[in-house]
Amino acid sequence: MKKAADSIAFAMCLALMGSVLLFGLVFSADYLYIDAPAFSVYKPDRILYLLLATAVLGGSLLIGKLLKWNRWACLALYLIISIAYIAAVPLEPFSDMGSVYNIAINDLNDPLRYLSNYPINIPIAVYVWLITRVFGKSILVPKIFNILFDVVIIFFVYKIAKILASRCSFINPDAVPWFMAPFLPAIIYQNHIYNDVLFTAISVVLIYLILLDRRSVASDAALIGLSVVLYTFRAVGIIYIIAVAMNMILRQKKVRRCIVYVLLTLVLIFAVGKVNKTIYKVDKDYQFSFWSWVQMGINEEEFGFQDGTHSPDWTLQDCIDKYRDLGPYRVLKIYAKKEIWLWSEGTFQAARYGFGDAAASFSYGEDSPLIKSLLKVEESPLRIFLDKLMKAQYYIYIALYFIGLIGMRRESPDTYRLLSFLTYIICGFFCFYLIWEIKSRYIYCLYPILMLYGFYGLSYISRLIPRRTLR
Repeated sequence: MKKAADSIAFAMCLALMGSVLLFGLVFSADYLYIDAPAFSVYKPDRILYLLLATAVLGGSLLIGKLLKWNRWACLALYLIISIAYIAAVPLEPFSDMGSVYNIAINDLNDPLRYLSNYPINIPIAVYVWLITRVFGKSILVPKIFNILFDVVIIFFVYKIAKILASRCSFINPDAVPWFMAPFLPAIIYQNHIYNDVLFTAISVVLIYLILLDRRSVASDAALIGLSVVLYTFRAVGIIYIIAVAMNMILRQKKVRRCIVYVLLTLVLIFAVGKVNKTIYKVDKDYQFSFWSWVQMGINEEEFGFQDGTHSPDWTLQDCIDKYRDLGPYRVLKIYAKKEIWLWSEGTFQAARYGFGDAAASFSYGEDSPLIKSLLKVEESPLRIFLDKLMKAQYYIYIALYFIGLIGMRRESPDTYRLLSFLTYIICGFFCFYLIWEIKSRYIYCLYPILMLYGFYGLSYISRLIPRRTLR
Protein backbone atom coordinates (compact mmCIF):
# COMPACT_ATOMS: atom_id res chain seq x y z
CA MET A 1 0.00 0.00 0.00
CA LYS A 2 2.88 2.36 0.82
CA LYS A 3 4.48 1.64 -2.53
CA ALA A 4 1.22 2.33 -4.37
CA ALA A 5 0.64 5.61 -2.49
CA ASP A 6 4.20 6.74 -3.21
CA SER A 7 3.89 5.84 -6.88
CA ILE A 8 0.61 7.73 -7.30
CA ALA A 9 1.95 10.82 -5.50
CA PHE A 10 5.20 10.68 -7.49
CA ALA A 11 3.31 10.41 -10.79
CA MET A 12 1.02 13.32 -9.88
CA CYS A 13 3.93 15.57 -8.88
CA LEU A 14 5.89 14.58 -11.98
CA ALA A 15 2.91 15.31 -14.24
CA LEU A 16 2.17 18.61 -12.47
CA MET A 17 5.71 19.98 -12.56
CA GLY A 18 6.27 18.59 -16.04
CA SER A 19 3.17 20.46 -17.22
CA VAL A 20 4.45 23.66 -15.59
CA LEU A 21 7.79 23.27 -17.35
CA LEU A 22 6.20 22.56 -20.74
CA PHE A 23 3.71 25.41 -20.37
CA GLY A 24 6.52 27.72 -19.31
CA LEU A 25 8.43 27.14 -22.54
CA VAL A 26 6.01 29.43 -24.38
CA PHE A 27 3.35 30.91 -22.09
CA SER A 28 3.39 33.02 -18.95
CA ALA A 29 0.82 32.85 -16.16
CA ASP A 30 0.51 36.48 -15.07
CA TYR A 31 -0.90 38.32 -12.10
CA LEU A 32 -2.49 41.66 -13.02
CA TYR A 33 -2.43 44.44 -10.46
CA ILE A 34 -6.15 44.95 -10.86
CA ASP A 35 -6.19 41.70 -8.82
CA ALA A 36 -6.89 39.26 -11.64
CA PRO A 37 -5.16 36.33 -13.36
CA ALA A 38 -4.18 36.23 -17.03
CA PHE A 39 -2.08 34.35 -19.58
CA SER A 40 0.33 35.75 -22.14
CA VAL A 41 3.04 34.64 -24.55
CA TYR A 42 6.57 35.07 -23.27
CA LYS A 43 8.61 37.85 -24.85
CA PRO A 44 12.08 37.19 -26.31
CA ASP A 45 13.76 38.87 -23.34
CA ARG A 46 12.82 35.89 -21.19
CA ILE A 47 16.05 34.10 -22.08
CA LEU A 48 17.98 37.03 -20.61
CA TYR A 49 16.05 36.77 -17.35
CA LEU A 50 16.66 33.02 -17.20
CA LEU A 51 20.38 33.67 -17.64
CA LEU A 52 20.26 36.40 -14.99
CA ALA A 53 18.39 34.13 -12.55
CA THR A 54 20.98 31.41 -13.17
CA ALA A 55 23.76 33.94 -12.56
CA VAL A 56 22.13 35.08 -9.30
CA LEU A 57 21.91 31.51 -8.02
CA GLY A 58 25.39 30.68 -9.28
CA GLY A 59 26.79 33.84 -7.71
CA SER A 60 25.26 32.99 -4.35
CA LEU A 61 26.70 29.46 -4.49
CA LEU A 62 30.09 30.82 -5.54
CA ILE A 63 30.16 33.23 -2.60
CA GLY A 64 29.14 30.35 -0.35
CA LYS A 65 31.95 28.20 -1.68
CA LEU A 66 34.49 31.00 -1.17
CA LEU A 67 33.24 31.37 2.42
CA LYS A 68 33.54 27.59 2.88
CA TRP A 69 29.74 27.22 3.00
CA ASN A 70 29.52 29.13 6.28
CA ARG A 71 25.77 29.06 6.92
CA TRP A 72 25.99 31.70 9.66
CA ALA A 73 27.62 34.13 7.24
CA CYS A 74 24.76 33.43 4.80
CA LEU A 75 22.10 34.05 7.45
CA ALA A 76 23.85 37.24 8.55
CA LEU A 77 23.91 38.54 4.95
CA TYR A 78 20.28 37.55 4.57
CA LEU A 79 19.36 39.52 7.70
CA ILE A 80 21.25 42.60 6.50
CA ILE A 81 19.61 42.53 3.05
CA SER A 82 16.16 41.92 4.57
CA ILE A 83 16.44 44.80 7.03
CA ALA A 84 17.69 47.08 4.25
CA TYR A 85 14.68 46.07 2.14
CA ILE A 86 11.97 46.77 4.75
CA ALA A 87 13.71 50.08 5.53
CA ALA A 88 13.84 51.08 1.86
CA VAL A 89 10.22 50.03 1.15
CA PRO A 90 8.23 51.01 4.29
CA LEU A 91 4.91 49.69 3.00
CA GLU A 92 1.85 50.31 5.14
CA PRO A 93 -0.57 47.32 5.41
CA PHE A 94 -3.50 47.24 3.00
CA SER A 95 -6.25 44.85 1.87
CA ASP A 96 -6.66 41.88 4.24
CA MET A 97 -3.37 42.50 5.98
CA GLY A 98 -4.44 46.09 6.57
CA SER A 99 -7.66 44.95 8.20
CA VAL A 100 -5.83 42.44 10.39
CA TYR A 101 -3.15 44.93 11.41
CA ASN A 102 -5.62 47.70 12.24
CA ILE A 103 -7.71 45.33 14.37
CA ALA A 104 -4.57 44.17 16.19
CA ILE A 105 -3.19 47.59 17.05
CA ASN A 106 -6.66 48.72 18.17
CA ASP A 107 -6.68 46.02 20.85
CA LEU A 108 -8.74 43.61 18.71
CA ASN A 109 -11.65 46.01 18.26
CA ASP A 110 -13.44 45.20 15.00
CA PRO A 111 -16.28 47.69 14.35
CA LEU A 112 -16.53 46.68 10.67
CA ARG A 113 -17.03 42.99 11.60
CA TYR A 114 -14.19 41.89 9.35
CA LEU A 115 -13.42 38.89 11.57
CA SER A 116 -17.05 37.83 11.45
CA ASN A 117 -16.62 37.50 7.67
CA TYR A 118 -13.24 35.82 8.03
CA PRO A 119 -13.04 34.09 11.44
CA ILE A 120 -10.04 32.11 10.17
CA ASN A 121 -8.09 35.39 10.54
CA ILE A 122 -8.78 35.66 14.28
CA PRO A 123 -5.51 33.82 15.14
CA ILE A 124 -3.32 36.06 12.96
CA ALA A 125 -5.02 39.15 14.41
CA VAL A 126 -4.32 37.85 17.93
CA TYR A 127 -0.71 37.04 16.97
CA VAL A 128 -0.08 40.55 15.60
CA TRP A 129 -1.82 42.06 18.64
CA LEU A 130 0.37 40.03 20.98
CA ILE A 131 3.73 40.88 19.41
CA THR A 132 2.88 44.57 18.98
CA ARG A 133 1.64 44.75 22.57
CA VAL A 134 4.87 43.21 23.85
CA PHE A 135 7.40 44.85 21.52
CA GLY A 136 5.63 48.09 20.63
CA LYS A 137 2.91 49.22 18.24
CA SER A 138 5.21 49.69 15.27
CA ILE A 139 4.76 48.23 11.81
CA LEU A 140 8.41 47.19 12.03
CA VAL A 141 7.63 44.62 14.74
CA PRO A 142 5.68 42.09 12.58
CA LYS A 143 8.10 42.75 9.70
CA ILE A 144 11.11 41.92 11.88
CA PHE A 145 9.30 38.77 13.00
CA ASN A 146 8.79 37.87 9.33
CA ILE A 147 12.54 38.15 8.78
CA LEU A 148 13.21 35.95 11.81
CA PHE A 149 10.71 33.37 10.57
CA ASP A 150 12.47 33.39 7.19
CA VAL A 151 15.70 32.55 9.00
CA VAL A 152 13.85 29.72 10.78
CA ILE A 153 12.68 28.40 7.39
CA ILE A 154 16.19 28.42 5.91
CA PHE A 155 17.70 26.88 9.04
CA PHE A 156 15.21 24.01 9.22
CA VAL A 157 15.45 23.21 5.51
CA TYR A 158 19.19 22.97 6.17
CA LYS A 159 18.47 20.62 9.10
CA ILE A 160 16.23 18.48 6.89
CA ALA A 161 18.98 18.40 4.25
CA LYS A 162 21.35 17.10 6.95
CA ILE A 163 18.99 14.18 7.53
CA LEU A 164 18.96 13.51 3.80
CA ALA A 165 22.76 13.86 3.60
CA SER A 166 23.13 11.00 6.08
CA ARG A 167 21.71 8.78 3.34
CA CYS A 168 23.09 10.55 0.24
CA SER A 169 26.81 11.27 0.62
CA PHE A 170 26.90 13.64 -2.39
CA ILE A 171 24.67 16.20 -0.62
CA ASN A 172 26.34 19.09 1.20
CA PRO A 173 23.68 20.52 3.56
CA ASP A 174 25.87 23.56 4.37
CA ALA A 175 25.22 24.77 0.81
CA VAL A 176 21.43 24.84 1.36
CA PRO A 177 21.23 28.36 2.86
CA TRP A 178 23.21 29.74 -0.09
CA PHE A 179 20.84 27.91 -2.45
CA MET A 180 17.75 29.38 -0.77
CA ALA A 181 18.92 32.91 0.05
CA PRO A 182 18.59 34.42 -3.48
CA PHE A 183 14.89 33.49 -3.78
CA LEU A 184 13.32 36.93 -4.21
CA PRO A 185 9.66 36.19 -3.32
CA ALA A 186 10.71 35.17 0.21
CA ILE A 187 12.51 38.49 0.76
CA ILE A 188 9.72 40.59 -0.75
CA TYR A 189 7.10 38.82 1.39
CA GLN A 190 8.69 40.23 4.54
CA ASN A 191 6.51 43.32 4.03
CA HIS A 192 3.36 41.16 4.16
CA ILE A 193 1.75 41.36 7.60
CA TYR A 194 -0.31 38.20 7.32
CA ASN A 195 -0.07 34.47 8.00
CA ASP A 196 1.99 33.28 5.01
CA VAL A 197 5.52 33.55 6.43
CA LEU A 198 4.51 32.35 9.91
CA PHE A 199 2.54 29.42 8.49
CA THR A 200 5.47 28.43 6.26
CA ALA A 201 7.90 28.47 9.18
CA ILE A 202 5.62 26.30 11.33
CA SER A 203 5.13 23.82 8.47
CA VAL A 204 8.90 23.44 7.98
CA VAL A 205 9.46 22.75 11.69
CA LEU A 206 6.63 20.20 11.56
CA ILE A 207 8.23 18.46 8.57
CA TYR A 208 11.58 18.37 10.39
CA LEU A 209 10.03 16.76 13.47
CA ILE A 210 8.43 14.06 11.34
CA LEU A 211 11.70 13.27 9.55
CA LEU A 212 13.66 13.34 12.80
CA ASP A 213 11.33 10.57 14.01
CA ARG A 214 12.22 10.69 17.69
CA ARG A 215 9.59 8.96 19.78
CA SER A 216 9.07 10.69 23.14
CA VAL A 217 6.27 12.42 24.98
CA ALA A 218 7.89 15.80 24.29
CA SER A 219 8.31 15.22 20.54
CA ASP A 220 4.78 13.84 20.19
CA ALA A 221 3.39 16.82 22.12
CA ALA A 222 5.37 19.20 19.91
CA LEU A 223 4.07 17.44 16.79
CA ILE A 224 0.46 17.72 17.94
CA GLY A 225 0.92 21.31 19.07
CA LEU A 226 2.46 22.42 15.77
CA SER A 227 -0.29 20.65 13.81
CA VAL A 228 -2.97 22.45 15.81
CA VAL A 229 -1.27 25.83 15.36
CA LEU A 230 -0.82 25.14 11.65
CA TYR A 231 -4.51 24.43 11.14
CA THR A 232 -5.49 27.33 13.40
CA PHE A 233 -3.69 29.82 11.17
CA ARG A 234 -4.83 28.29 7.87
CA ALA A 235 -7.40 25.59 7.23
CA VAL A 236 -5.13 23.98 4.60
CA GLY A 237 -3.12 22.83 7.60
CA ILE A 238 -5.40 19.79 7.42
CA ILE A 239 -3.41 18.70 4.35
CA TYR A 240 -0.25 18.50 6.44
CA ILE A 241 -2.10 16.62 9.18
CA ILE A 242 -3.35 14.05 6.65
CA ALA A 243 0.14 13.72 5.13
CA VAL A 244 1.67 13.20 8.58
CA ALA A 245 -0.94 10.56 9.42
CA MET A 246 -0.33 8.74 6.14
CA ASN A 247 3.42 8.82 6.80
CA MET A 248 2.93 7.35 10.28
CA ILE A 249 0.83 4.48 8.95
CA LEU A 250 2.50 3.74 5.62
CA ARG A 251 6.20 4.40 6.32
CA GLN A 252 6.66 4.28 10.09
CA LYS A 253 4.05 1.52 10.62
CA LYS A 254 2.85 3.23 13.81
CA VAL A 255 -0.91 2.87 13.66
CA ARG A 256 -1.54 3.43 17.37
CA ARG A 257 0.62 6.55 17.38
CA CYS A 258 -1.27 7.81 14.34
CA ILE A 259 -4.66 7.30 16.00
CA VAL A 260 -3.55 9.16 19.13
CA TYR A 261 -2.02 11.95 17.00
CA VAL A 262 -5.15 12.42 14.87
CA LEU A 263 -7.63 12.24 17.76
CA LEU A 264 -5.76 14.67 20.02
CA THR A 265 -5.07 17.06 17.14
CA LEU A 266 -8.71 17.15 16.06
CA VAL A 267 -9.97 17.59 19.63
CA LEU A 268 -7.59 20.49 20.24
CA ILE A 269 -8.46 22.08 16.87
CA PHE A 270 -12.14 21.93 17.75
CA ALA A 271 -11.47 23.36 21.24
CA VAL A 272 -9.32 26.23 19.93
CA GLY A 273 -11.94 27.05 17.29
CA LYS A 274 -14.71 27.17 19.87
CA VAL A 275 -12.65 29.36 22.19
CA ASN A 276 -11.75 31.75 19.34
CA LYS A 277 -15.34 32.20 18.21
CA THR A 278 -16.75 32.36 21.75
CA ILE A 279 -14.30 34.95 23.03
CA TYR A 280 -14.54 37.01 19.88
CA LYS A 281 -18.32 36.50 19.54
CA VAL A 282 -18.39 35.96 15.79
CA ASP A 283 -21.66 37.09 14.23
CA LYS A 284 -22.69 34.13 12.05
CA ASP A 285 -25.00 36.33 9.99
CA TYR A 286 -21.86 37.96 8.54
CA GLN A 287 -19.72 34.83 8.24
CA PHE A 288 -18.98 33.61 4.72
CA SER A 289 -19.94 29.98 4.34
CA PHE A 290 -17.65 27.16 3.23
CA TRP A 291 -19.60 27.08 -0.03
CA SER A 292 -18.80 30.70 -0.79
CA TRP A 293 -15.19 29.73 -1.53
CA VAL A 294 -16.27 26.65 -3.48
CA GLN A 295 -18.60 28.58 -5.77
CA MET A 296 -15.86 31.14 -6.37
CA GLY A 297 -13.52 28.29 -7.25
CA ILE A 298 -15.57 27.51 -10.34
CA ASN A 299 -16.15 31.01 -11.69
CA GLU A 300 -15.49 30.95 -15.41
CA GLU A 301 -14.36 34.55 -16.00
CA GLU A 302 -11.47 34.48 -13.48
CA PHE A 303 -11.11 30.63 -13.52
CA GLY A 304 -11.35 30.31 -9.77
CA PHE A 305 -9.63 33.54 -8.77
CA GLN A 306 -11.27 36.06 -6.41
CA ASP A 307 -14.17 37.68 -8.33
CA GLY A 308 -15.84 39.63 -5.54
CA THR A 309 -18.88 37.37 -5.16
CA HIS A 310 -18.31 36.23 -1.57
CA SER A 311 -21.55 36.01 0.37
CA PRO A 312 -22.84 34.38 3.57
CA ASP A 313 -25.83 33.19 1.52
CA TRP A 314 -24.08 30.69 -0.77
CA THR A 315 -25.13 27.08 -0.16
CA LEU A 316 -24.22 23.59 -1.30
CA GLN A 317 -27.20 23.59 -3.64
CA ASP A 318 -25.96 26.80 -5.29
CA CYS A 319 -22.63 25.11 -6.01
CA ILE A 320 -24.31 21.97 -7.36
CA ASP A 321 -26.46 24.13 -9.64
CA LYS A 322 -23.41 26.00 -10.85
CA TYR A 323 -21.56 22.80 -11.69
CA ARG A 324 -24.65 21.49 -13.49
CA ASP A 325 -25.07 24.70 -15.49
CA LEU A 326 -21.42 24.74 -16.57
CA GLY A 327 -21.34 21.10 -17.63
CA PRO A 328 -18.37 18.68 -17.56
CA TYR A 329 -16.38 20.26 -20.43
CA ARG A 330 -16.47 23.82 -19.08
CA VAL A 331 -15.72 22.63 -15.53
CA LEU A 332 -12.68 20.67 -16.75
CA LYS A 333 -11.54 23.71 -18.72
CA ILE A 334 -11.78 25.87 -15.58
CA TYR A 335 -9.86 23.23 -13.60
CA ALA A 336 -7.09 23.09 -16.20
CA LYS A 337 -6.72 26.87 -16.42
CA LYS A 338 -6.79 27.48 -12.67
CA GLU A 339 -4.25 24.76 -11.82
CA ILE A 340 -1.78 25.68 -14.56
CA TRP A 341 -2.06 29.35 -13.56
CA LEU A 342 -1.74 28.58 -9.86
CA TRP A 343 1.41 26.47 -10.21
CA SER A 344 2.99 28.49 -13.05
CA GLU A 345 2.53 32.09 -11.87
CA GLY A 346 5.82 31.83 -10.02
CA THR A 347 5.97 35.09 -8.06
CA PHE A 348 3.30 34.16 -5.48
CA GLN A 349 1.98 37.69 -6.15
CA ALA A 350 4.97 38.90 -4.14
CA ALA A 351 5.20 42.31 -5.80
CA ARG A 352 1.63 43.18 -4.79
CA TYR A 353 2.06 42.15 -1.18
CA GLY A 354 5.62 43.42 -0.85
CA PHE A 355 5.33 46.71 -2.74
CA GLY A 356 1.59 47.43 -2.57
CA ASP A 357 -0.93 48.33 -5.24
CA ALA A 358 -1.66 51.66 -6.92
CA ALA A 359 -3.36 52.95 -3.76
CA ALA A 360 -0.54 51.84 -1.45
CA SER A 361 0.82 54.16 1.21
CA PHE A 362 4.27 54.23 2.79
CA SER A 363 5.49 55.33 6.21
CA TYR A 364 7.98 57.74 4.65
CA GLY A 365 9.90 58.46 1.46
CA GLU A 366 6.92 58.81 -0.88
CA ASP A 367 8.81 61.50 -2.80
CA SER A 368 11.78 59.21 -3.39
CA PRO A 369 12.38 57.85 -6.93
CA LEU A 370 12.08 54.28 -5.61
CA ILE A 371 8.61 54.75 -4.10
CA LYS A 372 7.40 56.83 -7.05
CA SER A 373 8.43 54.00 -9.37
CA LEU A 374 6.63 51.38 -7.26
CA LEU A 375 3.43 53.43 -7.24
CA LYS A 376 3.27 53.34 -11.04
CA VAL A 377 2.47 49.64 -10.61
CA GLU A 378 2.13 48.14 -14.12
CA GLU A 379 4.36 50.82 -15.66
CA SER A 380 7.03 50.53 -12.97
CA PRO A 381 10.36 49.41 -14.54
CA LEU A 382 11.42 47.99 -11.15
CA ARG A 383 8.24 45.91 -10.75
CA ILE A 384 8.46 44.65 -14.34
CA PHE A 385 12.11 43.70 -13.84
CA LEU A 386 11.48 41.91 -10.53
CA ASP A 387 8.36 40.12 -11.82
CA LYS A 388 10.30 38.70 -14.76
CA LEU A 389 13.28 37.80 -12.62
CA MET A 390 11.09 36.04 -10.03
CA LYS A 391 9.35 34.06 -12.77
CA ALA A 392 12.74 33.04 -14.17
CA GLN A 393 13.95 32.03 -10.70
CA TYR A 394 10.82 29.97 -10.11
CA TYR A 395 11.23 28.21 -13.45
CA ILE A 396 14.81 27.25 -12.62
CA TYR A 397 13.86 25.96 -9.17
CA ILE A 398 10.94 24.00 -10.65
CA ALA A 399 13.28 22.46 -13.22
CA LEU A 400 15.64 21.45 -10.40
CA TYR A 401 12.67 20.13 -8.40
CA PHE A 402 11.67 18.01 -11.41
CA ILE A 403 15.21 16.61 -11.69
CA GLY A 404 15.32 16.06 -7.94
CA LEU A 405 12.03 14.20 -7.99
CA ILE A 406 13.32 11.81 -10.66
CA GLY A 407 16.73 11.47 -9.02
CA MET A 408 15.22 10.77 -5.61
CA ARG A 409 13.10 8.01 -7.10
CA ARG A 410 16.31 6.29 -8.17
CA GLU A 411 17.68 6.21 -4.64
CA SER A 412 17.19 3.23 -2.35
CA PRO A 413 13.55 2.67 -1.30
CA ASP A 414 14.32 3.77 2.26
CA THR A 415 15.79 7.04 1.03
CA TYR A 416 13.10 8.17 -1.39
CA ARG A 417 10.34 7.04 0.96
CA LEU A 418 11.86 9.24 3.65
CA LEU A 419 10.60 12.33 1.79
CA SER A 420 7.64 10.74 0.06
CA PHE A 421 5.11 12.33 2.41
CA LEU A 422 6.20 15.71 1.02
CA THR A 423 4.75 14.61 -2.32
CA TYR A 424 1.50 13.86 -0.48
CA ILE A 425 1.41 17.52 0.61
CA ILE A 426 1.92 18.75 -2.96
CA CYS A 427 -0.85 16.44 -4.18
CA GLY A 428 -3.12 17.57 -1.35
CA PHE A 429 -2.75 21.22 -2.37
CA PHE A 430 -3.33 20.30 -6.02
CA CYS A 431 -6.59 18.48 -5.23
CA PHE A 432 -7.81 21.07 -2.73
CA TYR A 433 -7.42 23.96 -5.15
CA LEU A 434 -9.33 22.16 -7.86
CA ILE A 435 -12.49 23.19 -6.04
CA TRP A 436 -11.38 26.13 -3.88
CA GLU A 437 -10.82 29.77 -4.74
CA ILE A 438 -7.22 30.32 -5.85
CA LYS A 439 -4.47 32.87 -5.48
CA SER A 440 -0.87 32.00 -6.24
CA ARG A 441 0.15 33.19 -2.77
CA TYR A 442 -1.91 30.31 -1.36
CA ILE A 443 0.89 27.89 -2.31
CA TYR A 444 3.71 30.13 -1.05
CA CYS A 445 4.06 27.81 1.95
CA LEU A 446 5.26 25.03 -0.36
CA TYR A 447 8.40 26.81 -1.49
CA PRO A 448 10.61 25.09 1.17
CA ILE A 449 9.61 21.71 -0.31
CA LEU A 450 10.47 23.09 -3.75
CA MET A 451 13.85 24.19 -2.36
CA LEU A 452 14.59 20.85 -0.71
CA TYR A 453 13.90 18.78 -3.82
CA GLY A 454 15.52 21.46 -5.98
CA PHE A 455 18.72 21.33 -3.94
CA TYR A 456 18.73 17.56 -4.22
CA GLY A 457 18.28 17.98 -7.99
CA LEU A 458 21.24 20.36 -8.21
CA SER A 459 23.34 18.00 -6.06
CA TYR A 460 22.30 15.10 -8.30
CA ILE A 461 23.49 17.01 -11.38
CA SER A 462 26.69 17.98 -9.56
CA ARG A 463 27.39 14.32 -8.82
CA LEU A 464 27.44 13.63 -12.55
CA ILE A 465 30.12 16.29 -13.07
CA PRO A 466 33.71 15.18 -12.31
CA ARG A 467 34.42 18.32 -10.27
CA ARG A 468 31.68 18.62 -7.66
CA THR A 469 30.80 22.27 -7.27
CA LEU A 470 28.71 21.83 -4.12
CA ARG A 471 31.39 20.25 -1.96
